[in-house]
Amino acid sequence: MSYKSRSRKLDYPLHGQSLSSQAAENHFQSLRSQVFNKQGGGQQGNSSSNSSSSSGPIRCLAWNGPGSRVACGYYDRSVKVWMPDHPDGHGMTDIKNAHDRPVESISWDPTHADRVVSCASDGTIKAWDARAKTLLAETRNGHDNLVVRFSGDGRFLAVATAKTDLIIIYRVRRPQKESGVTWGIEYLCQFRENEEIYDLQWAENGSDTTYVLASGLGNGNVRIYRFDTIDVNTEKARTNPSSDEDLSEAVNKLANVYTLRGHRTAANCLNFDPKGKYLAVGSNEGIVSLWDLQNFICIKTFFKTDQAISSLSITHDGTLIAVGSEGNTPIDIIHVESGKYLHSLPRQPSNGRPIVSWHPFKYTLAYIGDPSVLMIFGGTSSGHRS
Repeated sequence: MSYKSRSRKLDYPLHGQSLSSQAAENHFQSLRSQVFNKQGGGQQGNSSSNSSSSSGPIRCLAWNGPGSRVACGYYDRSVKVWMPDHPDGHGMTDIKNAHDRPVESISWDPTHADRVVSCASDGTIKAWDARAKTLLAETRNGHDNLVVRFSGDGRFLAVATAKTDLIIIYRVRRPQKESGVTWGIEYLCQFRENEEIYDLQWAENGSDTTYVLASGLGNGNVRIYRFDTIDVNTEKARTNPSSDEDLSEAVNKLANVYTLRGHRTAANCLNFDPKGKYLAVGSNEGIVSLWDLQNFICIKTFFKTDQAISSLSITHDGTLIAVGSEGNTPIDIIHVESGKYLHSLPRQPSNGRPIVSWHPFKYTLAYIGDPSVLMIFGGTSSGHRS
């Protein structure tokens, strides 16, 4: 199985060069965190007094491909899309009542800057035009949907469900003027796990017919899956052009090919290195493990607290990991090669679950410290010092 990095359809530039451990540490010392809210964002001071909205806790967040927008899914069932350059909420898009239950997960279409998909435990997966606030497509599977992820080329969606422990693959059908085809989310195949699923991620690799995914499970294991999709009609035409047989369907298969065993408690969160070298796993016992994708071995661990790791994110160049832990633990930025903890972002005392996500090609971190507040570290020159 190949783990060479695959390219996205939209090729966004990588700004600047990778920083050394010392250079990165010095760089972060001069940066500030920005509070995002509609009451005049960017105010200095305690983030808890500057709630980004009255929508309740933020349950998920994600950057779009160009890094021009940050989408957040809220407990009040809304999806809000913020402009990183406007912490005061100017230009913010608010999709109210996006679902009938709290939004559990969101994922941007890597081929388009304005298309985002959301899911909830109301049994629905929905595709949105974030700029126009319009629903493009919807599918109902009747499950408690927990995670939704676009594949790196934007052709497929992977969904993980709670309670039923399913991983479901959908094809994203895009509009075609010639044929009259409209937006759609089409079921392809599924795989049932025997453990509770906590997270799901695609690897940025593979071919046009072979993809790789990973899931974090409740027993601490990480499953590696291979998803194969073959357009039978295209394959038949290639191998037997004279055939008159109509085979318009596709053969799709999702199978477990390897299991990583290294944690004693739940593997809460996963993140593939964008360069395809390793997979980071955050566990319930407070350990982050780093796995080599060629040999499937653990090559490094990071440990600072016994609090559960709830979120982690790797920079575009693979040199830094941001780690969010439960409790009152600060959000940490770690240099991967040296293992050095470079910077910490303090959090307000709360029972919330911190969420972290690096910008697609900058050392800029979007994060949720206070459960109801979006913050961005390093993206602006104003704000309060972290």
